[in-house]
Amino acid sequence: SFRWGHAEGERLGDDLDHQVVAASDRVAVAPCDRVGSPYRNISSFATKKVWPSYPNEPGVRVKTTVVVKVGTNRRGDVTSVRATCGHPLFIAPSVAAARLWKFNFRINDRRVPTAGLIIFHFEPPASSS
Repeated sequence: SFRWGHAEGERLGDDLDHQVVAASDRVAVAPCDRVGSPYRNISSFATKKVWPSYPNEPGVRVKTTVVVKVGTNRRGDVTSVRATCGHPLFIAPSVAAARLWKFNFRINDRRVPTAGLIIFHFEPPASSS
């Protein structure tokens, strides 16, 4: 089950096409096909996760996925972020949230820098009508 603004855990390769639930005619939908990347989902190594907010655009009701590639330093700080695919309205909140994540990667008990993917799923919030 999905909830808006959450990251997917260790399921890289799932069908990442997003679906328009209902949207105004202003919304351009850019599908995110299967991720062909040598990088893996690193969400399970996160010690701090920050979830992106669903954009507050009138009339926008989109179920979508954004894939963000991050690089970290030895301390686990995110040092680089780039969205690899996703709906244009959801990229900025995903990139901003990914910058705030912290990671703990160790090899032979030594902290090491790394790079990988964070996969955010968005679903429209329940309407309050």
